[in-house]
Amino acid sequence: PPSRDITYDLTVDPSDPGDSESPSPSTGGCPSTGTGNIERVECPNEGTAGIGLETKQVGGTTYYKLPTAPNDEYAIYATEARRYGKKELVCAIYTVAKAYKAKYDGRSKVSVGDLNAAGHKSHRWGVAVDIDAPGNLYAADHTKGNYSSEATVDFGKLWVDTGLVKNIWWCQPSGDTSTQQIIDYANAQGKPINMKCLSGHDNHFHVDINVERGAEFTP
Repeated sequence: PPSRDITYDLTVDPSDPGDSESPSPSTGGCPSTGTGNIERVECPNEGTAGIGLETKQVGGTTYYKLPTAPNDEYAIYATEARRYGKKELVCAIYTVAKAYKAKYDGRSKVSVGDLNAAGHKSHRWGVAVDIDAPGNLYAADHTKGNYSSEATVDFGKLWVDTGLVKNIWWCQPSGDTSTQQIIDYANAQGKPINMKCLSGHDNHFHVDINVERGAEFTP
């Protein structure tokens, strides 16, 4: 996987209803916990069951490990310990990456960062991921050459299609309309999301899914 330096914004006010740490409902009608539907996504190798995925128990939470891609659907640049998240998150990543590969295979491939991270403001409960898609076309990263607004919008739409998204943090380049296109698509599908720019998110999507958080996990 390509190496990169990701700068996280650790200064976001946790009282902000758009922040993934907030217990408050998100704007746009998406409550912060408990509404995700695992039946809308496909898990790696095992349909929706998640059977066979490596797990780790933390408190009362079963965390699932994102496996190596079965058919090269994605690359992983997170460390081994940071590949654990809620089952819905693992399966949403796979579902999005599989669909993205079907359209962009050979030109761009999904690259997966942290699903969980010690001390991070929003990667502590297994419900968030940092993710982009580098290659000859770059989706969700305009700091490199070959940025593609079209691929970025397609990437965002695939996340919307899972029905699991609460927030996407993404800072589009000047003159780009990818954010509004994704928001408009989400609203048209009856799956509204929060999407806005938070500092440090110009080289990846930060995606929060709309399921109950796991126990705090510091790998």
